[in-house]
This record gives sequence, C-alpha cells and structure tokens, in this order.
Amino acid sequence: MSEITNNQFVRSTIELVKSIETRFLELGARLYRIREERLWEGSYDTFNDFLEEINLSKGNASILASVHENYVLSGHVEVENLAGIPYSRLYEAIPLIEKEGVTSAVVKATTLTRSEIKEEVQEKKLGTEHTHEIGEDRWGMCSCGKWIKIYEHSL
Repeated sequence: MSEITNNQFVRSTIELVKSIETRFLELGARLYRIREERLWEGSYDTFNDFLEEINLSKGNASILASVHENYVLSGHVEVENLAGIPYSRLYEAIPLIEKEGVTSAVVKATTLTRSEIKEEVQEKKLGTEHTHEIGEDRWGMCSCGKWIKIYEHSL
C-alpha cells in the first residue's frame, strides 16, 4: 500500500467537504419533497415525528429545504454549482435573492462569511445605502431618518 502525501491528504479532505455539502443539498431536496408531498403519511403521525426518527431538528430541516426551494427550484441553480458552498451561508443569503437575484446571492454565499452576509441582509432590510463606519461599529440610516447601530464589533 503506497503512502499518501500530505498534499494529497489535504486535497482529499477538501473533496470530502465538497461531497458533504453536496449531500446536504440532496438531503434538503429530499426533505422538501417529503414535507411538500406529505410522503411521511402512513408511516408517521406528523412530519415532526419523521424528523425525530432521523434525529434532525425542525429548524435544520427547514433550513435545508429552504435552500433547495430558493436556489434549485425557484432560482434554477444546478446543484453542482452550489456544491462546496456551506448551506448555512446559502441560507443566510436567501433574503438577498429578492433584492439582487439568485446569481448575486450565490456569489455572496461563496465569497462572504456568514457575518458579512447577515450584515448585507440587514443593510438591505433597513435600506441603509448610506452606511459608514465609526470606529469598529457600523451605523446606518434607517428609513425613518435616524442613525442606528446595525453592527457592533466586539473583541
């Protein structure tokens, strides 16, 4: 048996992560179908009972199904194009789809951290095109005309 090099080990780990993220996307598609088509009926009293059986919280199931619904079904993005993007970042970027389009949301989910995505979503919701930084905090103009703290940097 030949020894694997450190570089090969690192590369195969990266591929494993991409594979896992792809599997999460597949799980989201399955959960969406099971929930929407009520495929759990006949085996479980409720969808939540099914989720308990597979040891998955209702919140996580909803997140995974929402990613599938918004990107694959509504946004017509191929699963292969989402592979390797953490589903948690895709989920955080869902509100950006309506404002900027699905392509922009995918790019941001690929390039930004979850915190940065949350900040962008907050800015879009508040209509804070006129943001500026004071120290480490981020301030924005609310639609009511007042300056409000929309991000506090804590060390």
